[in-house]
Amino acid sequence: MKYDDELHKSIESENWESSSDKNELIDLLKQAAKNTVTKDYRLNIRITKRDIDSIKEKALKLGMPYQTYISSILHRVAKGEIV
Repeated sequence: MKYDDELHKSIESENWESSSDKNELIDLLKQAAKNTVTKDYRLNIRITKRDIDSIKEKALKLGMPYQTYISSILHRVAKGEIV
């Protein structure tokens, strides 16, 4: 909440300025999108209704689609962050 309050105050104090070169920013964001990992493999699994409902609920609380949530968990397992 402290960060939110500070951000809100900085916006209200008009310390923010519009970017002068929006095309440069758009190009930068496009390049960043291209550099992200492309999901090029489909995986089909069977899972209990109770488990998928629980996963969907957790993803909803995080504000993301449940498929993205599952993918992020698998990615973290693959990187060794989750054992």
